Amino acid sequence: GRVDLYHDFVRANLESALGATRVLAAHRRWIRFLDEAHPDAAERRVRHLLAVDDVAGAATQARLAARRAEAQQAFGLAADLFGVALRRPGQDEPSLLDARARALEGAARYPEAAQTWRRLVALSTGQEAMDASLAEAHALLAADDVVGGHARLNDTLDRAGEPRVGGRGFSGLLAAAAYSIGPRWRSPALPKPSSRSPRLQDRADRDIRLGMLVGHFDPVSGVRFLRRARAGFARAGAWEETALCDNIFAYFALIGTRRPG
Repeated sequence: GRVDLYHDFVRANLESALGATRVLAAHRRWIRFLDEAHPDAAERRVRHLLAVDDVAGAATQARLAARRAEAQQAFGLAADLFGVALRRPGQDEPSLLDARARALEGAARYPEAAQTWRRLVALSTGQEAMDASLAEAHALLAADDVVGGHARLNDTLDRAGEPRVGGRGFSGLLAAAAYSIGPRWRSPALPKPSSRSPRLQDRADRDIRLGMLVGHFDPVSGVRFLRRARAGFARAGAWEETALCDNIFAYFALIGTRRPG
């Protein structure tokens, strides 16, 4: 933020002293210099391309730079670059929104992540829309917007044809804190045996995400989803995920008991 403010302050003074035409010419010279001397410096080229109003060129460079920043776990930079890439309309807008939302979460910019997931919900249908809606609920809870996260969760349950949950479990900051320190669902990077059923796997994946969110508002309903997920993983032969369900049961037991041990 300080760097952007400093850059804008200097630019305003330069334009006042030299005129906008000469400042634009300087940006174009920077672009040529980077093209010749630093052809792989895409993230540096983006700002100058935007300054000369070359949105298409900036979006192309931003896409390349964002993936590199993401691989280096520079999530804040990656999120901003994905934002630039989204300024050029295209058929891959859903994938860019997904990548930007994940980068924003990596940078702990949860309110922006929730807004990005909401845009993806509007562009998606079926399972993709429900996944994005669940991700939005997670981002809202992580941003301490428990009311908004609860409402989005119930919207998702409606979409899935599942009963709604009340707020009789955790509430306020406790719900957000409990969710943020709890085990997060990560799909294990394991080879998928051909004997697995993709349909059973997808249903169990959805149930475990629902169970982890629902459990912080209604532990009983959360356990119901997790038991269904565990049974689905077991039928699909996904033993790593089956064991993960057992681990989540243990976590809920730990935070749900009032007696030590």
